Amino acid sequence: MAAKHRLHHPRRLQKLSLAVLLLTVVFFASGVWAQASDDDDEDGPDAAASHFASLTLHYNARGTAEATFTSDVDIQNWGPLQTEFEKALHCPAGTLSHSGPQKFPYLAALPKKQRARFEEQASQRSMRTLEGTCPSVMSRNQFLLSTGLPLDRVMTELQRVGEQKLFVNVTYQPSKYSELTRSALGHEDTARYQYTRYELDVASATPSGIHLEFGLHRRDAIRAAVLPTLFLILPIVIMFWMQHAAVRDAQRDPTAAWFSYFRALNWCNTALMVIWVIGHSVRQGLEDLAAYYLAGNDVSAIALKVAILLLPPWIVYVVCVLSSYRVCVQVRGNFWTRGEFITIQLLRIATRLLPIMCLICGLEMMTVNGRVSIAFFLAIYFTSRLLSRLSLKYSKAHPEALTTGELRDRVFDLAKRAAVELRQIFIMPAEKSQLANAFASQNRIVIFTDYLLSRLK
Repeated sequence: MAAKHRLHHPRRLQKLSLAVLLLTVVFFASGVWAQASDDDDEDGPDAAASHFASLTLHYNARGTAEATFTSDVDIQNWGPLQTEFEKALHCPAGTLSHSGPQKFPYLAALPKKQRARFEEQASQRSMRTLEGTCPSVMSRNQFLLSTGLPLDRVMTELQRVGEQKLFVNVTYQPSKYSELTRSALGHEDTARYQYTRYELDVASATPSGIHLEFGLHRRDAIRAAVLPTLFLILPIVIMFWMQHAAVRDAQRDPTAAWFSYFRALNWCNTALMVIWVIGHSVRQGLEDLAAYYLAGNDVSAIALKVAILLLPPWIVYVVCVLSSYRVCVQVRGNFWTRGEFITIQLLRIATRLLPIMCLICGLEMMTVNGRVSIAFFLAIYFTSRLLSRLSLKYSKAHPEALTTGELRDRVFDLAKRAAVELRQIFIMPAEKSQLANAFASQNRIVIFTDYLLSRLK
């Protein structure tokens, strides 16, 4: 009896397992059927209630808008809707258009049917999308940008084509001040952009519109300019104090007073340029202000960026050098007139500054416009040669070869004794600048200033 019971026990387990398996299959089948029923309901007459469209707007700091509109229904006549969107966004006529399907290189590796299906879906998406860039669609009040988007007629057209809701996504430049229409669906601030999302009911009788204003108030603009302005004024104040000290100390020791002033001038302006170029936070205020007037990726914007990077410290240096005329006359005994002094100093500064600006502009333009980049690189050579010649012309510092005389014979004799090869000796006029100096160049040339020779007689 016990053996017979043991024989029937496995059969019971088999029947129980079969029942559990059948229940599991029935449960999953009912879930799939319910989901299929829901899908059928969505495709039925009530499916239009779920239709929605989206409008994405990105405003940069110059008031230019990048607009993208996407619909989930097949619109046969896009003309009226396109016209109303361009009017609402303040875009020129014909700005918004359908973009062609994107090219994906990896599609070539897919099977033919799968590739055809993917390309068909991409084509359908492109035909349901309007996009374009609308330049200067925001009104400007100094550093404040504002715009209003009247969407009433757009809502009428959307209702005509069967849309129920319109989601509007607005992103814009981070700024000290911003004001948007209330009742937004969501808002987010990041370091790169500010984002606001709206949900608008197409069938609502309430007029639909969005107002956006962002930028800098006058007080914010002043605050942005305070730090770089103070930083640039400080070296000028220091050098004016050093000029007063040099004139005072010249009564006791003119040479020491001049070299102290010249050393302070070099150290002060070198420190200014290094800190200005390396310390981005010092010049950031000027860059923030400039961003509201020029585009971010063209020749004018790059030129402005390089100008902010280099010009302010060089302008300070020019002011300090040109104001040194009093020290040159009273301490060093310079015989240049004020006009000659200013012209020569400006040419010397331009000879060093302009090639550097052309180099940086050329490097910045390499990824934007290759031809313009090459033009800047060529300008390095031409500006350097032209300005060097002009500087020599106005300073009248043209070296003249010394072909005969006791000085030439003596210098060549000393060079021969020292086993140094010497090709030529030049005399450089330096009477007005009172430069007492002599130096040798790598091409075996020795140059004396005429002021040095006059003092040695």
